[in-house]
Amino acid sequence: MKRNREIRDVRQEVWSKFVGAALLVAAVAGLASEARAGDFVDTRLTFLFSDENVLVRPGETEPSVPGPHVGFPTYQNLQFYDNFDTKYTGFENMSNLVLYKDMPSFFDGLDAQAALVVTMFDYGPTVTLQDQSSYIQLNYTPSGWINKIEGLSLTLFPTSSDRMRLGFTYRISWGGDAVFPQGTPPVLGPLLPSTPAPGAKLELERKTWYAWLGTKGTEILDPLINQPVVNYGILGGAGWDIIPTLRFEANGAYFSQGGNPSTDVLDAPVWVGGGSARLTYHVGVPVGTSIDFALYRNDPLVSQRFFGPEAYPGGWSYTASLEYTYTRQALANPDLTGTTQTYPATAGAFWAKAKHDHDRGFLMMEMRDLSFIEMDQPGFIPYHVYPQDALVTPELFAAVGYDHNFPKTHLTPGIVVGIEQPSSFTSSELELGGNSPPLGLSGKHTVVVYDLGIQSVLPPNTTVTPVFSTKGTFRWDISDAFAAVGELYFKIDNNQTTFYTSTVGLAEPVFAEPLQLGFNAVLQARF
Repeated sequence: MKRNREIRDVRQEVWSKFVGAALLVAAVAGLASEARAGDFVDTRLTFLFSDENVLVRPGETEPSVPGPHVGFPTYQNLQFYDNFDTKYTGFENMSNLVLYKDMPSFFDGLDAQAALVVTMFDYGPTVTLQDQSSYIQLNYTPSGWINKIEGLSLTLFPTSSDRMRLGFTYRISWGGDAVFPQGTPPVLGPLLPSTPAPGAKLELERKTWYAWLGTKGTEILDPLINQPVVNYGILGGAGWDIIPTLRFEANGAYFSQGGNPSTDVLDAPVWVGGGSARLTYHVGVPVGTSIDFALYRNDPLVSQRFFGPEAYPGGWSYTASLEYTYTRQALANPDLTGTTQTYPATAGAFWAKAKHDHDRGFLMMEMRDLSFIEMDQPGFIPYHVYPQDALVTPELFAAVGYDHNFPKTHLTPGIVVGIEQPSSFTSSELELGGNSPPLGLSGKHTVVVYDLGIQSVLPPNTTVTPVFSTKGTFRWDISDAFAAVGELYFKIDNNQTTFYTSTVGLAEPVFAEPLQLGFNAVLQARF
């Protein structure tokens, strides 16, 4: 692993120097010629004043809540129904540098475009730069086909192909760069990116259907030879408008995830394969996917899709989407030493949205089992399937929301209500106190898994309970580029725990304050 970390450090250093050089070249070019508006697109500058829980004092929860403060968000600022279709919190200070070129070629019907896309995140003491699926693309439109709508395209991703994913809703999508395990769970989302995986995608698109085939790969440390080895994935998908208002789509993939580092099955192949499908009914709005799947262009009409204010064209528009994913992953079998076993992972979602004049409403429901949540860092017990005696429960949640826009004042108040059953893992093998545990650590323990890397260990012989959350929202659009946002949320979560040191010197889990009353106050500029 030391060798692998050294390789990643060198990559990051080289990438930082490359991006710095690109920014310098862009700055020099801007001095030498007329600057083009849109080279930087969807910049978001946010002043966030928040308190994750006004009911507790610092040190009473894990992680600790410091009190009212200004600064970048943590997962505690969010509710389980937030960020359903994006990887971003909405509170980041970020900017996308898009150096874009689109020109016709010397051949009829063929044009080429390319974009260097770099995202800068400003987290106060930490500023990171990430490639956002920079690409080179060739597009061929045969004679008689509809230009810009139909055609054959080849897209090459020199650095990262994270935006080429499986699934359709971001929260239950899979197959991004992180599908190749690198040992560091993305606890802070975009703050700690996975190792980029270059890739390629060939797509044929007609007016009522499309089909595509892709591949991606990156280096993973081989545990047997202690050297990096390239692992690959094969992806593909298709979609068909059965009628103008009803679309069916499906995609699937197989990924090699390196060798198993467990000593009893050392270097046994780890892989994951499966498929996703979605059925969408829509009236008045096009079928869409997460904005985090889209390729960046410095086209004003495209950039407005990212962070622009909500549009209210009037009349009815609505969409309903049903999505399901099934995969299998090959890992070590803890019940039969020296063998491997494939284990299923499933996820699904139903999402309905409706708009009438200046009223909006939505209903969302989602299911992710624990093996799906942990697919990119395989296994609750690393690189093992669950023991036969383990009790594993999936994540389930439902939420409903409504808001109304007042066009004269540009005010949009709203409310969201939701209930969640977090995923959990319980096993007799999960003993925290060793062979002779004290009373506070004896018995079966349940670990509640809210997301990859975000867990809560319950006291012994207790079980996970549902979480209730409600949030009031307020948005004031000052202009097309400026908005003030307020959120007041209340949550009841009886699965929150903290650790205290017992009389025998061991840290034991105890239940923490289950009530959370917090707020976010935001002034944001988007340009």
